[in-house]
Amino acid sequence: GKETCKASSQFIFQGNEKVKMTCGMPTVDSAGTCAEARIGLHQDTCLHLVCEDNTCTDLTVMNYTSGSTCYCEGTGCANINMATGPTNLKCLEVPNGNANPCGASICSKSAACCDDEVSPSCGSCGCNSPPPAPVVRSEDATAASRTSAAVANVAGDPHITTLDGKHYTLLRQGSFLMWAFSGYETTVPSATHGMKKVPMDFEIFTHYSGSTSFTKAILLLDKSNGLKTPRQALELTSLDCIWRAKTPSWRDVGTEFLQLRDADGDSLGAFNVSKSLGNHQNVQLLMKTENGYRKIANVFVRCQPGSHMAAKVKMLSPKTDLDFVRGEVAPDGQRFPGHSLGSASKLGLGVSFVAQDTEFSTSSEWTALGGSEDAATYLKEVDTQGPGTFLKQCSNEEQQEAEKICNKHWAKPLPEVEDASASHAIFLADCVYDICAGAGEVAAQLTAEIMRID
Repeated sequence: GKETCKASSQFIFQGNEKVKMTCGMPTVDSAGTCAEARIGLHQDTCLHLVCEDNTCTDLTVMNYTSGSTCYCEGTGCANINMATGPTNLKCLEVPNGNANPCGASICSKSAACCDDEVSPSCGSCGCNSPPPAPVVRSEDATAASRTSAAVANVAGDPHITTLDGKHYTLLRQGSFLMWAFSGYETTVPSATHGMKKVPMDFEIFTHYSGSTSFTKAILLLDKSNGLKTPRQALELTSLDCIWRAKTPSWRDVGTEFLQLRDADGDSLGAFNVSKSLGNHQNVQLLMKTENGYRKIANVFVRCQPGSHMAAKVKMLSPKTDLDFVRGEVAPDGQRFPGHSLGSASKLGLGVSFVAQDTEFSTSSEWTALGGSEDAATYLKEVDTQGPGTFLKQCSNEEQQEAEKICNKHWAKPLPEVEDASASHAIFLADCVYDICAGAGEVAAQLTAEIMRID
């Protein structure tokens, strides 16, 4: 379809793959199907691109390990980004008369395809031949049969849904540990040690500001291998809704693959920042293993400049990964030793509970956590000074008007859920509450958008 893979990021993790990607024929509908896309190759992968006219304009092929090859055929090959860089791979012209420069056993499809995981697989793209069976590491073997991902949301005032589906409202401002993945020991290739074991530690902090505590900032940190201060930091605030990375000074980030390297120069993982429809920025958290990169989670953010943001964390890995999760969105009872949402008080809207999340609150300054000075200044400006009034009431007429606004956004297509009526009841109660608190229609829009991401 039109712009199917435009500005997407696709990574072929398995290694030793043979992949053919056809980016459309020279028709109006296929114009730009692979334009501005990034394709990352790992471990002796051969990629055969077919590019007609402007279907591959500014497409970039990157080689993250040695041995990969790219071939291109078609009139659009001249439009591929051939800029030199440490990971950029130049695509070679397909030799005359060679229909399969990567070999006969190849994953191919008649049109480019992408998915929300920004890492399409041959099977899900409907290829002519099945992909090789994935190599499952021994520590993953017991969990390889997982059937679904675990999803958590933070939206509005904020209203928080944990990875096991519990729902509550937090009525406090400040910085909180939203999600952390720590204690998992991975094995990574090392230039000096052969293979070495490394304890992983990813953290996500959020900052809720004002008497209505809407999310104003999110901070992603890598502190793997026992670091006290983060190796890499990725930050976004509702001031302008632009991701910024500290590498080593703070700079804007668009679509980029940020390697996470230790003192030996060995890669421990990556923050993969990618565009999606509507120019929203998503981040994939990747952990390095002896077999390549493994996806731990996707972080989706929907942000309105000058207002606030909503976020979703989608755990993509085997369910045993949940044992290593802490923070506000961790499964109930695992959020913190001895803590459960069962002790939270009823909010009074018939759907949600109130929790204080004291154990996840931090008194540290935003800069001490790893954030920027600019973000810290902005958060001080939007924070409420002194005690705030949290609960506001609507008149019956105002509530009815708020329900109309909320239902307008809910009416748009949403991914299938197990209990649509229950999801609608939660959304409506939270949405009406937020609008009555003065958030306006943007609260309904951002919450519906974050729930719409499957």
